Amino acid sequence: MPRAVAAGAGRPVRDPPRTGRRGNTPAPPVATPSPAARCPGRSAARCRTTASCGAAPAQALRDGRAKTEQHDAPGERAIAQTRLALVTAFTNPTRADEEIDLARQYLEPLDQRTTVLLNHVAAMVRDAGTDRDIADRATALRAQIDIAGLPWLIPLLETALAFHHAIRGAEDDLTATIARLRDATANGDFAYYLNIAHFLASLPPVRRHG
Repeated sequence: MPRAVAAGAGRPVRDPPRTGRRGNTPAPPVATPSPAARCPGRSAARCRTTASCGAAPAQALRDGRAKTEQHDAPGERAIAQTRLALVTAFTNPTRADEEIDLARQYLEPLDQRTTVLLNHVAAMVRDAGTDRDIADRATALRAQIDIAGLPWLIPLLETALAFHHAIRGAEDDLTATIARLRDATANGDFAYYLNIAHFLASLPPVRRHG
């Protein structure tokens, strides 16, 4: 999958110094897409993410989280755990419950608004394809992201929403979401999210000129 969609969530998460962080956690390695998915009972979109991500990003994040625990860095631990929750939400929504809850526990005593919002996106990805008010939650998250001044989270949010529509086969909603994603990445920042959304929806890769 392009850029192992969830692993880095676009850019390093930056939070106030009072969270106890000790430097930025290196981005986990990009996963090499595997040849085919065999996941009966899952939607085509989840099969594609499972096949493409594999176990490498999640294991890298677990390793990173273990290092933060060794160095007593609670802020970094919360970031690594939230990224792990996001990776897992795309590939294994049942397992994601545990990862999202653990991220919430790690974040509770900290002041990391960016990471909290990222965990909300992870919860939305976990619920993709269900009737759990995904569209309304996305609208609320857009407003929170705007208030927080974190526009770089919008492409990830729209990608998560595209994932939801791809699972449900809601073509009109998917088209509208991809159009918003195209606008959000028009300046070239995080443009790979557009290819990720196309991948999730079984659409051809985006061709950019120039």
